Amino acid sequence: MNDDARAPDAATPKPGDSYVQSFARGLSVIRAFDASAPSQTLTEVARRCGMTRAGARRILLTLETLGYVRAMAACSP
Repeated sequence: MNDDARAPDAATPKPGDSYVQSFARGLSVIRAFDASAPSQTLTEVARRCGMTRAGARRILLTLETLGYVRAMAACSP
């Protein structure tokens, strides 16, 4: 998978009755994780998905609550 988990711009539909942008963003966060990047920092997820850290954090917290991701303890230097 490349470093950009977003769908190509030309194929990205506009929000509307048949497209749920927040759901698409959540799927983008899920797709950011793969064999080459099984664990990432919040900053890495946000960068790979092309979203703010705040947006990525909200999605990750939701995914954690639902059991799709697991937070790891922060490492001290």
